[in-house]
Amino acid sequence: MALHSNIGLNSVFLQQYLLSLLYEYNMKRKRQTQKVHYFKRWTRKRYAIFSSMRKVIVISVISFTCSFLLRAYTGLAQQNRDSTLKIIQLKEINIFAEEDLPSDVLQSNLLQNAISKKEIESVPARSFNELLKQLPGLDVRQRGGNGVQADISIRGGNFDQTLLLLNGINVTDPQTGHYTLNLPLHNDIIHNIEIYKNTGALLYGASSFTGIINVITQPDTVNNVNFHLMGGMYETFGLSTYMSLHTKNTGHLIAADYKQSAGYRENTDFKIYNAYYQLIGKFKKGQLEFQTGLNDKAYGANSFYSLRFPNQFEHTQTLISSVRWKNKGLVKWVPALYYRLNYDCFELVRNQEKSKNNYHTNQVVGFNFINMFATKIGKTGFSFDYRIEDIVSTSLGNLMKQEKPSRTEGISYRYGKTRQIAALSAGQSLLTKNIVFKVSILGQYYVIEKNFYLLPASDFLWCLKTLKNKEDRINITLFASAGRGVRTPTFTDLYYRTGDIIGNPNLKPEQTVNVEIGTTLNVKQLDKSNYLTCKANVFFRWGRGMIDYIKKENDSMWQSVNHTDVFFIGNEFTLNFYPSVIMRNDFLQSIALYYTYLYSDKESEGYISRYVLDHLTHKLSLQLSHRIYKEWAVSYAFSYNVRKGEYVSYTQNTAGGIRKKYPPFSLLDIRMHYRYRNFYVYVEANNVLNVRYFDIGGLEQAGIWVTAGVKYKFVFDKKQ
Repeated sequence: MALHSNIGLNSVFLQQYLLSLLYEYNMKRKRQTQKVHYFKRWTRKRYAIFSSMRKVIVISVISFTCSFLLRAYTGLAQQNRDSTLKIIQLKEINIFAEEDLPSDVLQSNLLQNAISKKEIESVPARSFNELLKQLPGLDVRQRGGNGVQADISIRGGNFDQTLLLLNGINVTDPQTGHYTLNLPLHNDIIHNIEIYKNTGALLYGASSFTGIINVITQPDTVNNVNFHLMGGMYETFGLSTYMSLHTKNTGHLIAADYKQSAGYRENTDFKIYNAYYQLIGKFKKGQLEFQTGLNDKAYGANSFYSLRFPNQFEHTQTLISSVRWKNKGLVKWVPALYYRLNYDCFELVRNQEKSKNNYHTNQVVGFNFINMFATKIGKTGFSFDYRIEDIVSTSLGNLMKQEKPSRTEGISYRYGKTRQIAALSAGQSLLTKNIVFKVSILGQYYVIEKNFYLLPASDFLWCLKTLKNKEDRINITLFASAGRGVRTPTFTDLYYRTGDIIGNPNLKPEQTVNVEIGTTLNVKQLDKSNYLTCKANVFFRWGRGMIDYIKKENDSMWQSVNHTDVFFIGNEFTLNFYPSVIMRNDFLQSIALYYTYLYSDKESEGYISRYVLDHLTHKLSLQLSHRIYKEWAVSYAFSYNVRKGEYVSYTQNTAGGIRKKYPPFSLLDIRMHYRYRNFYVYVEANNVLNVRYFDIGGLEQAGIWVTAGVKYKFVFDKKQ
C-alpha cells in the first residue's frame, strides 16, 4: 500500500513538472511577441506598476486562481477543482499613469494663483471680498466691510475689466462691476478659487480684459450638516449652515446664511442674506451640474459713489442659475445654459421719496458650448458663447416707447437697452516631451452694434529637465503668453446720470494686448506634495481707448470717456514654503511671501483719473501660519500698500474739494483657531494696527474689527 502511494505521488509531481515546463515555454513565446515595458519609476503606492507603464489600464474582470503548496503526504484525491478557480466581476476603474508632461499642464500654467478649501479656512477673512484681498496680483478695494461691496482689480485693471465665473459659468454683471461680487456664497462652502491670466478666458469661450476669477463649489464627500455662528464688534452677527447629501447617483449642496452689523461709522449698517443649492449627478453617459442661488443686500452706502453725498443707501438682489452637462468619452461635449437677474434700488439720500430713487433690473441669458478632444499631438478645443444682456431702468438706457411697471408700487421703467454678444473660439495645443504650445483665436461679435473683434492668444510652456538628488526633486518651467482682449462699456458707463457722475452713450469698447514671461520652480520629496514653490514673472499691457471717469480740478462732474492709451509694466514674485511637509516638528505650517509692482506711463496732468491711473504701484504681502499646541494654531496676514493716483476730499466743505494723494498704509490681520473633533472655534482681528486708510479715495475703512465664531460639523452617514 505504501509503495502504491509513493508511485501516485511521484506521478503527480511529474505531471506538475511537465505542466510548469509547458507554461514557461508559452510565456517565453508571448514575451518575444509582446512589447517589453521597463519599470523605471517606483512608489510605495499599490498601483506603482501601472504608473511605470505610463498607460491607462482599465480593469473590468479579474480571475483569481487559488493555488496551494501541498506536502507529499497530503491527500490529493480530496482536492476540488472547482474550488481553485473563482471568477469575480468588479466595477470598472481607470488607473491613469503619471506622464512626464501631461497635456493639461497648460491649464495650470494659465493659473495666476489658486487657493484651496484648507487654506480658506485658516485665512483671517470674514467674507469672500476679504478672502480675495489676501491673494497676490489682486487689488480688492472695499467700500464697506464684511462683504458689503468691493471693486476687484487684476494687475491694475478696473472693476469692470475682471471676468467672474461661478463653477465655470460667467456671472459678470453688465450694469456695473460694483455688483459683480454679489455672489450667493459664504466662505465655508467655497472649495477652491482659481485666478487665471487674460489668455485663460478662451477656456470658457469669453473675452476677459485683465483676468478671470473662477469660484468653485462642490458637495463634501460625506453626508453632513454644518453650522457656523459668529459675532463681534459693531453689533456684528452672523449665522450660516450648509448640508452635503449624497444619494445613489447625485450629490447635493444646500446652504444659507445671514449676516448683519450696525456699521463701523454712521450709515454703514448692513443686512445680507444668501441661499445656494448645487446638484452634481453622475450617470453612465456623463455628469449633470445644476446650481442656483440668491443674494440679498441692504446697506448704508456712506459716500460709496461720491464723497459729496454721505447718506446714500442701496438695496440689491441677485439671482444666479445654470445647468450644464459633461459627457463621458474621448470627445467632450459640454453644453450649458445660464441666467442672471439683478435688481437694485439706489437712494442718493437715505429715506428720500421713492420717486427720486434710481431703480434698475438687468437680466442675462446665455448659452455656452465647449467641445474638446485629444490626439497624439495635443488637445483641440472649440467653444461658443451667446449672451443676451438686457436692462430696464428709471435712468439707464434709451427712452422706451412704452413704460414697463417695476416691482415698486408707483414706479415705472422708462428706459431700457438690450444687446447681444456672440463669441466663437478655437484652440490647438501641441505637445512634445518637454514643451507645450497652444494657439487660439476668439471672434467676438456685438450683434446689434455690428462690431466684430478678432482676439488671438498663444501660450508657451517649457519644462526644463528635472533635477534630482537623494531626497528632493526640483522642477523648473519657463512660460510665456500673449493675448488680445476687448471690453464693451457697461450700462452705467453709457447712461448713468446721478449726483456728480455723467455717462457717455458714445463710448466705444476698450482694447488691450497682454504679454507675460516668467518661470516657476517647485521642490518636492518623493511621495509628498510640493514644499517649496517660487514663481517670478514680468507682464506688459497696452491699453487702447481706455474707459475712465475724469474731471478737471475745478469741475464738479465726472465724465466717462475713451480718453487715453496707457502702457502698463509690472512684475510679480511669489514664494510659498510648507515646512510641515518635510519636518517632523510641525510647529511652522506655512510661509507665503508676495510682491507686486506696477507702473503706468501716464500721469493725471490737468485732470483727475477716477480708475485707470488709480492703482496700486507696490503691494508686499507676508502670510504665516503656525501651531501653538496640537490643533491650536494662529494665522497672520500682513500687507504694505502704495497707491498711485489722487482723489478729491470734501472734508473742509470747500465747493470744489481739495486734491489729495493716497498715503501708503500697512494692514495686519490675525486669526487664532482651535479644532476639537467636529468643533472649530476661532477669534480673529482685522486691521490689528488700527490704521486709518483708504481703498477708494476719501472713503475711510474700518479700524480694528474683532469677531469670534464657532463651527460644528455633524456627520450623519459616512460615505463608504
